[in-house]
Amino acid sequence: MKYLSILFFLILFLIPYFPRLDSIDIIGAHWFYLSILNLIFFIPVSVLNTFNSITQYLNIPFFKSYIFFVLLAILSLFYSNNLNVSLVDLSRIFLTLITLVYCLIFLHHINIKNVLYLILSSLLIDFIFVYYYIFEYFFLNTFSILDFQSVYKESLFRGFSGNKNIMATFLLLKLPVVVYLFYRSSFKSLIFYIPFFILFFITIFLLKSRASFLSLSLVIILTLFFYSYNFKKFFFKQISIVFSLIFSYIIFTYVLFSDSENSSILSEVRSIQISAESSNHRFLLWENAINYISKHPLFGAGIGNWKIESAPYWKTELSDFIVPYHAHNDFLELTTELGILGGLTYFSIFCLIFFSLLKRIAKSPRTSNFYFLLLSFFIIYFIDAFLNFPMERTIIQILFSFFFSLLLFNTKKLADE
Repeated sequence: MKYLSILFFLILFLIPYFPRLDSIDIIGAHWFYLSILNLIFFIPVSVLNTFNSITQYLNIPFFKSYIFFVLLAILSLFYSNNLNVSLVDLSRIFLTLITLVYCLIFLHHINIKNVLYLILSSLLIDFIFVYYYIFEYFFLNTFSILDFQSVYKESLFRGFSGNKNIMATFLLLKLPVVVYLFYRSSFKSLIFYIPFFILFFITIFLLKSRASFLSLSLVIILTLFFYSYNFKKFFFKQISIVFSLIFSYIIFTYVLFSDSENSSILSEVRSIQISAESSNHRFLLWENAINYISKHPLFGAGIGNWKIESAPYWKTELSDFIVPYHAHNDFLELTTELGILGGLTYFSIFCLIFFSLLKRIAKSPRTSNFYFLLLSFFIIYFIDAFLNFPMERTIIQILFSFFFSLLLFNTKKLADE
């Protein structure tokens, strides 16, 4: 079972790098690969009769909420405005749940730290994909780092995700793992981690996703506060992270974009204004969703149907051929589809997770760095769910499934002690 667990996690974390199969939107290929993986591992998991072990987790509050949310999504099939669309989205929710269950099962047979190192290693592959077009230019042309701004196009730094904002979120969701392993490592490991942090921060800067700047800033501040307050001996590591961040900023601003008017990260942050235009019309999308909810508070349009119901709201803003696919807020979008009860249920999952993790951290601050890892992940995910649509993206849901299962696994483990 140990080697089967290793194989499962290895394939799971490699899915983002598989070929896109000529699909227009790469999420189609990603969901296909995930479904094949779940199908293949269904046989050994069934033969070993390990599904029964999942029932012991059903009394955990945030898992109860998640299961209830899935049930509400199923019930929405009975009032769905478009059953075919609902079945597609429901299948993705099921795939996420099944992946979560598999992760939970296989975590019993593998060293968790090895899985975290697997995620850390995968970041190196992420960097290769993000910088691919620069590598390609380097081999085809005479290249100087001082000419970087002349060949830089932020839209091409999307890696394998198809979108620079999604790529930035995907990278940021792995940052808590890097931080956790960094603080558990020896002093000699600074030789590896400082350059790694510098490359990571520069990559986030290059992607220029303003939502990612918000998440990065919040997580770094919380990390510095948490480890300074609870672990005085890590002072030098605190300095290392601050140094890496400042050095990355200097490289980005004064080396890569020395002559560019838009080089400064601060100028990007200052450009974040509370207006519909600066938020890519998110306020208008949220207003439309809230309007629909006010008219359909109990039963929404059915899971996945907001992409259809939003069309009448948007047709006066752009052409008849351009319609927003999502509300850019998973909580509001799910409320339009499942009613207020469905939206509140999904929101309650995160409230219960945050409460549980903060309680664990407060109860045992000296051994709470693992729970801070989980807290950081769910903070980043929550921010993205508030501003974007991570439920739609397979690569985000893969990480969500793993970290959710990790939280369940350790919550049950503590309860048994």
